[in-house]
Amino acid sequence: MSMLLAVAAMLQAPSVERWTCVYPAYGGGEPVSVTLDLKGDELLDVDFALPYKVILRNERAIVATYATDGPHQGKYQVNARTIAIDRQTGDMIVSNIDYHGPSAQNAPVRGKCGRAAFQ
Repeated sequence: MSMLLAVAAMLQAPSVERWTCVYPAYGGGEPVSVTLDLKGDELLDVDFALPYKVILRNERAIVATYATDGPHQGKYQVNARTIAIDRQTGDMIVSNIDYHGPSAQNAPVRGKCGRAAFQ
């Protein structure tokens, strides 16, 4: 009976789709490499522990956004970031909106993603 419950729980659990992505760092420097886990309506940036809300998910694309606000370095900060991935080509774009950030940090950057095996 417990074996049946375990199998039923596995069948009901949403599957995780893992992506590894690389894009240029804002303002230069070493490229940024991230692992993204897509599960249900969340795209989790595993490396930075950022939970993005999926706003579009279909066979062709994943689009997700993360937003935050609050005090940061003596100022009130509003920040939003959107990630868009083309599932067929692996092309990605990261767009960042930082109310008090330098303009270079607010420019979108393009990168590449690959679907990774999930363990």
